[in-house]
Amino acid sequence: MAALSSSDSSSTSGLSSHSVLSTTSDLTSHLIAINVAVQVPLNLTATNYCAWRAQFNSLLIGYDLYGYVDGSLPCPPSTITTPDSVVLTPNPTYSLWVHQDKLLLNALLGSLMASLVPFIASKKITMEAWKTLEKTYASPSHRRIMELCRKLATPVKGSRTITEYMQDIQSCIDFLAFMDKPVDFDELSIRILNGLDDSYKHLSSAIQARQTPITFEELFEKLFHEEAQQLFLTTSSLALPATVIATQTRTGSLSSRSGSSGSRSHNHRR
Repeated sequence: MAALSSSDSSSTSGLSSHSVLSTTSDLTSHLIAINVAVQVPLNLTATNYCAWRAQFNSLLIGYDLYGYVDGSLPCPPSTITTPDSVVLTPNPTYSLWVHQDKLLLNALLGSLMASLVPFIASKKITMEAWKTLEKTYASPSHRRIMELCRKLATPVKGSRTITEYMQDIQSCIDFLAFMDKPVDFDELSIRILNGLDDSYKHLSSAIQARQTPITFEELFEKLFHEEAQQLFLTTSSLALPATVIATQTRTGSLSSRSGSSGSRSHNHRR
């Protein structure tokens, strides 16, 4: 077989280079950047790991990027050997993986409260950061589980709103479920009601007298509406004295004008 001429060799080299560049350009166009403020609105704190993880999981699965955090999509080699050559060439898939992983790591950092960023600031890839957060906040320690169980044993609303009270309880339920320690809500619902103040006594009695179990969502809805009704009545009662004073003032003013008019009429007749 005749050897390739210099021009043929140059042409082949040019085609090969163009092919690699085209592939790299095509792969780069598939990079996915996550808008943290819009797509991950719930920042990770020391107490909401389960909720934060749920929103991030759905995003990663939806974009088919979960392999970057669970290790099922490892970093490919930086160089490859083409079938028709023994020369190592840059691997465009490696470049795509590195760029995509950095975008995910950036999104992960952006979804944390500022005080938590140092925990993963030194991590080089997303999977390392993800595993660190998982180990830190999802560790199934016996002490942590017992702490949450005690918290749910005697919940107290105190000065918190119903939303804050129920969100705190839901956070505990979610974490225990994540640890394979599901909570019996039939029993918990009674403890939730017992943790309310006397202003909810009537509603609490009605709920406990039900023949069918109540769900968390239904209980939250009823308590929220009761709180709104109480707030409305309180606001109305506070506004009532001002209304009464205004009415009395107008009535007194009308009486005064009426008396003055009558006096002038009487004097005129005289």
